[in-house]
Amino acid sequence: MNNIKHVVLDTLIALAIFLIPQYVIGVLFLFLESYFTFDDIGLIVGLSLTLSSLFVILIVLLTRLISIKKEFNTKLIRWRLAPKMLLAIFAGFFSLNVIAESLGFKDVSSWIIDVVIEYKIGIFAVAFLGPIAEELVFRSALIGKMLKRGVNPLYAILISSFIFAVIHFNPIQFIYAFGSGIMFGVLYVKSKSVIPSCICHVLNNTIPFILLMISDDFADMTYKEIFGSWGVLILLTIIAIYLCVKMFLWYYRQDREESECLQINNDI
Repeated sequence: MNNIKHVVLDTLIALAIFLIPQYVIGVLFLFLESYFTFDDIGLIVGLSLTLSSLFVILIVLLTRLISIKKEFNTKLIRWRLAPKMLLAIFAGFFSLNVIAESLGFKDVSSWIIDVVIEYKIGIFAVAFLGPIAEELVFRSALIGKMLKRGVNPLYAILISSFIFAVIHFNPIQFIYAFGSGIMFGVLYVKSKSVIPSCICHVLNNTIPFILLMISDDFADMTYKEIFGSWGVLILLTIIAIYLCVKMFLWYYRQDREESECLQINNDI
């Protein structure tokens, strides 16, 4: 029972750290709205996201919610596994997007990308600062705290992923954020560092901007329009899901086999 109370408290603290700076800075910019023209909306959103993300990152680091030495220790990361895990991550992203699209969910936050793309500070916030702030809060601080309390890693990942999905306040992103949260959570737990999930999250948030820079029409196309038919799309989605699940299981086995080898060597 005490463990449940601590998990609830840790979750509320994580939510407060993540949401309060956003709302405070959002309200501040509302008061300053009269000094901007409508054409500046992208700049306003970019500045607001940048400042709120910076505050979140600073709060996490300065309050020592995480161990900086441990979380950013690159020596513990198994970089040789990175290519396969990146493929698994992007296969997962693809399948989650297709599933959300096929269910008819509408993205209510795509306007943010549309308005900030004209401003470098906005792109920097959405593609770089935002993902890092989210990973520090929902993976490093929240999952890390639960693991220290002895919570089962699977439960910690699922709880963090659910909260991560909810705070997006976006129907289409709930499925996507929950699924990607699980993938980021597994990366965090197994690599014992927040760096891999940060890298993957940044890459994921950068893709929409790359698509918009290539072509506005291409970025607005649905997956069915891109691939021509549901048959081809369903086949590719099945392959993507298989690759994602298969490689994550392989990643888990690698971790277990390395632990078993280490234990054998220690016994010898």
